[in-house]
Order: sequence, then structure tokens, then C-alpha cells
Amino acid sequence: MFWLVVGIIEFWGYRMSIVGLLKTSFTRLRENPVMLVPILAIGVVVALVSLILIGTMVPSILPSQSDATLSADEAMNVAGMAMGRIITLAVIGSILGLLGHGMTVLMANDALTGQPVRLADAWNRATARIVPLILASLLVGIIVTIGFVLLILPGIVLAFFLMFTFVALMLDESNPLQAIGRSFGVVKDNFASVFVFFLVLIALAVLVGVVNTVIGLIPILGQILAVIIGSVYASFVSVFVVAVYNELSASGGEAPDVEV
Repeated sequence: MFWLVVGIIEFWGYRMSIVGLLKTSFTRLRENPVMLVPILAIGVVVALVSLILIGTMVPSILPSQSDATLSADEAMNVAGMAMGRIITLAVIGSILGLLGHGMTVLMANDALTGQPVRLADAWNRATARIVPLILASLLVGIIVTIGFVLLILPGIVLAFFLMFTFVALMLDESNPLQAIGRSFGVVKDNFASVFVFFLVLIALAVLVGVVNTVIGLIPILGQILAVIIGSVYASFVSVFVVAVYNELSASGGEAPDVEV
């Protein structure tokens, strides 16, 4: 799959080096492994919160009498408690995920532009933008969901045009609507380049998915390794997206051609 994409890029003969940006992204991540911390740490925190929420609910699941199954009232209470904790976990995970993604984007930009990469600084800047991040996430989620309701394809197209929203929000310090507009503009002005980039992202996702599926067959250790690989992949993709966004933004509206 990956080499098929590379072949397409070679056939098109564009000048913006996708492989060059891939290598640059990998190099910057290798030189600044602290960029792996936000997403990996958030995965650990969410897993711990899940264990706490589920663990504290176990006593409530047990029937109040030794011989009995749960009564109707007890079953309703357990269902309500489970739903409440699922929603709580989803909210906590979403907010932490946005913070982790925002931090990684900021650190990636610092690394790519030759600035010092500092975890504490990224945390301060990301937390200062948490409200716009949440609002942008809600807007993008609503827009893409509506698109998927309309026979799926519109949702894919909208997700394609919105792929730079969070990067624009963090790097340009724009509001959510401006970031959405900026993402649309960058994709529209550089459609062929972004489409090739999109194909590369799909190829990488398939590759990592296959690796994680195989590794996941290993009991316990496989699950841990899959989480680590997934976190490394997510961090790398964040750096790659920032690298491409910076390259396209620097073109000043003229779509740069793409090459391997």
C-alpha cells in the first residue's frame, strides 16, 4: 500500500518532497523524544481513570443478597451508574486527548522551526487554548457527522478539507471558525498536494494497524506494545501534519508540486 502511494507520487512528478517531509518528521521526533510524552502519558492516564471508574463500580454490581440476582431497581441503578461513568470517561479522555494533541502540535512546530522543545512550555500554551480546542472539536465533529449522515462520502470529503483545523488553531492562534476556514483554504489551494499527503496518511495507518493487529495477538505484552506503537504513530503523524502544513502555508497560496 505504502509503495503504491509512492509510485503514484513518482508518476505525478510533483516537487514538494513527501518522502523528504517524512524523513524530516522522523528525524525531529527522534531528536526530541519528549514529543512522545503527551499522547503516551494521556493514554496511561485514561487507562488508570478507566480502571478506577470500573473498579469502584464493581461492588455495586454485586447483588445485595447472597442468593439473588440483581433486582430491577438495582439493575437500573447499575445501568445508570455505568452510563454516567462512560460519559465521564469520554469527557475526560476527549479533553486530555485535545490537550495532548495540542501540545504535540506546538512542540512539533518548535522542533521543525529550530526552537527549543519544552514540555512545560507546550503544556502552558495548550492549556491556554483549551476552550478554542474544545469548540473546534465540537464544530468539526458536528460538520463531519452531518456529512457521514449524508451517505458517508460527504463526511470523508469534509474530514479531508478539515484535516488542518487543529494545526491552524494552535499555530496561527485563530478562533475555531477561522481555523476551519484556514484548513479549507489550504486544502483548496493545494488540492493535489494534500490529496497525495492524505494517501500517505492512509497507507501509514493501514501499516500500523496491521502491525498492531499482529502484535496484539501476544497476551498482555502485545497489548502494551500496541499502545506504545499507537502513541508513537500518533505523535509522528502530528509532526508530519505540521511539517506539511508549514510547507503548504509557506507557498503563499501557490500550490507547491509534490515529489518523492
